[in-house]
Amino acid sequence: MVMGGIVQALNMVHKKWEGFGYDNEGAERLVFTLKDPKDSCLVQNSSIIILVHGKPPKVSSTRHNYVEITSSFAERACNIINSEGRTIAKVRIEKEIEEMVGNKKDLYHVIVKPNVDQAFIVGLIAILDYIHGESTIC
Repeated sequence: MVMGGIVQALNMVHKKWEGFGYDNEGAERLVFTLKDPKDSCLVQNSSIIILVHGKPPKVSSTRHNYVEITSSFAERACNIINSEGRTIAKVRIEKEIEEMVGNKKDLYHVIVKPNVDQAFIVGLIAILDYIHGESTIC
């Protein structure tokens, strides 16, 4: 997606997170917006909608760019679905790892589909982790 990765910033007035990327020249561009799920009307049926700005490669080819987090991120059992309805990533807790280290919420098993921007997915996970009061510091 971007040369320099993702930087996130919280807009306190609107209670939203914005993910930014950097191009090869170092220019910053808005990649996605995530309203705080606890205060957002975009949370419906336990899913979270993230608006995607511009068009990150391989996220979606429709005009209405968004990704949706379905099931429970807090329980580490969710899917990230693009606006075409395709699963582009999964977040899980591996039972074997959980048994070895205990019920640690800061361990993830993330499966990202081929040709999906991994930095984009990790940026979303980091922000959701922070919002849910876990170990990520933003």
